[in-house]
Formats: sequence, structure tokens, C-alpha cells
Amino acid sequence: FSPTTTGPASQVINITSNAPSSPDSVTLQGEGFELNRSFSGPLPSGVTGTLSFTTSDPRCSFVSTPEFIPADGITPAPPQRLELVDGLARFTIGVCTPGATVTMQLDYGASVPTDAQVWKVADPWRALPTTVEGSTVIWQLTDGGENDEDGAANGTIVDPSGAGRIVPPAAVPVEVPVPINGPWALLLMLLLMATIGAARLRRN
Repeated sequence: FSPTTTGPASQVINITSNAPSSPDSVTLQGEGFELNRSFSGPLPSGVTGTLSFTTSDPRCSFVSTPEFIPADGITPAPPQRLELVDGLARFTIGVCTPGATVTMQLDYGASVPTDAQVWKVADPWRALPTTVEGSTVIWQLTDGGENDEDGAANGTIVDPSGAGRIVPPAAVPVEVPVPINGPWALLLMLLLMATIGAARLRRN
């Protein structure tokens, strides 16, 4: 059973059958805990971000406090021209049924470029299928899937990642040659020749 309260919990199950002792009762006892599926904190820029997830699994929860971290010095290094929206999110989800899938949401508190994708820190980094809705990016992770950092279907999902986009290379200035014998140069030459000719006529 899945307790909905923190601390000791119990549930009585009544079983009806053809047995002479029917109905029978079975009492289940366990320890309930609070699910932690949302975290808010300062992004590297100082803006407040919110990381959360949804899942059909009844027990998945953040098992440690997520972190919003800058990408400076991260290894392996990100791809060239990858421009991150606001650093990276590092988190661990646990207590899941092995193979569980979660839908992640990261709200950056400001509009995200529509062509942004969530990039998984890996060697090499890889872009994940991403939905952008205003200031929020949405993506999915599966325990034991290729985007689960520990790579094992063990009920734990580890994922350092962040939204970003590849920006085009800076334009290189193109030098346009100026023809030395263009129309203006030819006109200037004709005027110069006419002036010299007029001066010679005056002397004569």
C-alpha cells in the first residue's frame, strides 16, 4: 500500500471469499513519507527557478535537494556555440519503481527561446526531445534509459542538464575591393586632364 501521510501508517484490507471464515481482514503497516517533487531556488543569474516533475509512480521523489549550478568548469565541456539559458540543474530522483518514467519541468522565470532544447551533460553532450512553453522547458527521463546518468534500472534517476541552443557563428566581415579604374576614378582623370590642357592653352 502507499501511505499518504508522513510517519507510521496502516491500512485494513477486507477479503471476502467462500472460506468459512470469510470475510477475513488483513492489516498492512508501514512508514509513510512526504513526497518531494518540486524545488525552487536561485539560478546562476540570481533569478528564481523552479524544478518539478510528475509521474504515475506513487513513490518517486527527489532524494536530495536539487542544485542550480553554472556551467563554468563542467566536464566534459559543452559543445562549441552552445548557449545555455541559465546554467544547469543537477538532481537525483529515487525510491521509484525500477524503469519508472518522469516528466520534468524547469521554469526559468523568464521567456525561453522557442528553439531551445534540454542538453544532457554527457560525453558528448546530447540534446533531448524538449517542449518549450513560455518560461518552462519540459522533457522526460526513464530510470535505466540512455539519459539516466547511472544507466541502471534501479529506481534512481540522476540527471545533470540544462536548456540551451546552438547559436550561429559570428559573421566574418567581407572586404569589398574598390576598383581603381571605376567610373569616378575615370571622371576624375578626365577632369584633371582637362584642367592641365586649359592651363597650357592659357600659357600659349
